[in-house]
Amino acid sequence: MSLKLKLSRELIDLAYKKLKSSVYFDKTLLPLRDELVNYEGSNDVNLKLDELYSNLCQENGQAWEAYETTILTVISTYIYPKKLIKSVNTLIINAVDEKCQVERCQYFIKMSIEGHVLGVLWLLLIGTSIDDRKSENGVYEHSYGNRLCGSLIDKNTGELVNSPHLFEPYFSQYQSWRDKALDDAQNNLKSDQDVIISALDLKSFYYSVDISAKKFNETFPEKYKQMDDTEREKYERLHQFVYKVIARYSTIVSRISTDQDLRIQGRCILPIGFLPSNLLSNWVLKPFDDAVVKRWNPIYYGRYVDDIIIVDKVEKNSQCYYNATKTGSEVISKDSIIQYYFCGCPAKRNQPSACKDRHVLLKILPKPKKVQDTTNASLQRAQKANVIDNNSLKSANQKKDTIIEEKTDYILNGDLLGSQLKSVEIQNNKVKIFYFRHGATQALIDCFKSQIAKNASEFRYLPDVDHALENHDFSSVFSLHSDDTIHKLRGVTSVEIDKFELSKFLGKYRKVGNMIRDRKEVGIDKSLISIFNKRSLLENYSVWERLLEIMVVNERLDSYDNLVSAILDSIINMVVESDKVNTTLDERFSNFYANDALFHTLFSAVTRTLALIWGENATILIKKIGDRFLELQKSDISHINPDIFTEFSVTNIDMRRKMCCETRMVNKYIVPVPIDCINLEQLYQGKMNISLCKLE
Repeated sequence: MSLKLKLSRELIDLAYKKLKSSVYFDKTLLPLRDELVNYEGSNDVNLKLDELYSNLCQENGQAWEAYETTILTVISTYIYPKKLIKSVNTLIINAVDEKCQVERCQYFIKMSIEGHVLGVLWLLLIGTSIDDRKSENGVYEHSYGNRLCGSLIDKNTGELVNSPHLFEPYFSQYQSWRDKALDDAQNNLKSDQDVIISALDLKSFYYSVDISAKKFNETFPEKYKQMDDTEREKYERLHQFVYKVIARYSTIVSRISTDQDLRIQGRCILPIGFLPSNLLSNWVLKPFDDAVVKRWNPIYYGRYVDDIIIVDKVEKNSQCYYNATKTGSEVISKDSIIQYYFCGCPAKRNQPSACKDRHVLLKILPKPKKVQDTTNASLQRAQKANVIDNNSLKSANQKKDTIIEEKTDYILNGDLLGSQLKSVEIQNNKVKIFYFRHGATQALIDCFKSQIAKNASEFRYLPDVDHALENHDFSSVFSLHSDDTIHKLRGVTSVEIDKFELSKFLGKYRKVGNMIRDRKEVGIDKSLISIFNKRSLLENYSVWERLLEIMVVNERLDSYDNLVSAILDSIINMVVESDKVNTTLDERFSNFYANDALFHTLFSAVTRTLALIWGENATILIKKIGDRFLELQKSDISHINPDIFTEFSVTNIDMRRKMCCETRMVNKYIVPVPIDCINLEQLYQGKMNISLCKLE
């Protein structure tokens, strides 16, 4: 079944369906998922969507303005910890529970379900024109992240396909972006060409843009401008609503955030968690994409949202080639390559002074810092200069040299790219330059490809976690940092949980955990919880639900209760100073609690995972959790929103987990039968302990 690409009541239903699907699979939007569960479980959704459609199409403009205002005025933000301040304690200890102070916050939009439905509707009616793969004015061809699903529109009829999918899957797009870069680099090395691979990251990208109303209005499709006034007004309302959401969110974040590194200063930034922002992140970078392709024209330029990879051959008559092949103690530096390719006019690279600033992609920010670095090997010197050279992998020069390098910061050239990008900086500490000389070893590329293939195949067959299960060895999830050789204990500077390895391990353990029937496994769950302290629980809040799910699947309800207690303790002990977040605002805005988002995330994780078990044991566990929050309420902690205690009441937890079943938002991948095949009323009323994960 397909739908015409025009505003209709049926299209509103499709927008809601796609919103629900997006939220279901997104691990970062747990509070929104819970809001959707409550919305669908507490209301007649059809009546709500009827009201939305009626107001959007109402000829009386005042009715729409009133409806729009009810959505905009309640927009708020969920504040998450993006980064914690590192400990200044030089003692390395395996169990530390010091104060967890937030260094950087992440601001997710908090908005009504109707607002999110309108956002998806905008993507379908207007976003499809912006993302058009065939149009010259569409998003850049090799922009891989946040792309609308290729099957969203039927190629033969031009109509919308009635499916739940909205964006292309993350992994397949990321894989294409990365693999094409490596393949193009290897092909040119085989042609006796030196190759440079540049990997860049845009700093705080969503917070750094400035979306002007004028530029945003230019995205309004021409086909709607040709409509009569009555019809065109409906689409204009939708288009302007999205911009008003952006403006409202920007105002709130600028007032809440006191972080000097963000410096929003009245700009209109991209709301995190608002689905149109995904597409707009590509649109706003199109001038940069076009400039790289037209002015530089490298072998390959690919972008995954704010991550950039550029592959280009090094001409043998260029200054860059000369610097790279010089002998002696000097090493080609990251900054020299960036300034050669990004900060000089491509038409006159040998005469950089001949070009004016308007021709360059990046400008240098006037805040260099001198850093002295003494090394005793050519490979170490290259790494310190942030250039990885495959020639230095062959031999190490033991001559001691001192390299003084200017650590330079770069910003996108607003004169060339437009005012929307004038505040976007390159994240200097994440820039990597790889210089490959033809004829030298390609081991670095081969090794990287081999590791990628290994990671991709780890879930293809039954995961191998025997060693961890038998020995309670979780060392694979830790990353050890050292400023000396890995064999010297005195060189160890810190030990941290590796988020990628943790995610891999939990996925594999959940897959096999349900198959194990051994008393020794009880201790595994306890050991698993023990690797998390307050700090690591906060840094890895995105895996709370996965951890709780593992305890439910493995029927370790005591461990489940202990984990909830540990998470609760970490939330209470999180500190957000006033120089990062201003939680007290004037009468036009609600006051904010910095830990609200984490409490809502925990609630969503608890209710969804407890929807998998029913009976007396589940009832006892819910009462333990509810009692813990009652005790917390008596302690009179001032930095907790009083509404949290109502949310975590026994009655509310039980009601919401029922809604998770009724709205089909339980994890279908661990329930062997469709939820529609289960008699829910009988499930709710029975006292027998039943796990939906073990139904046969």
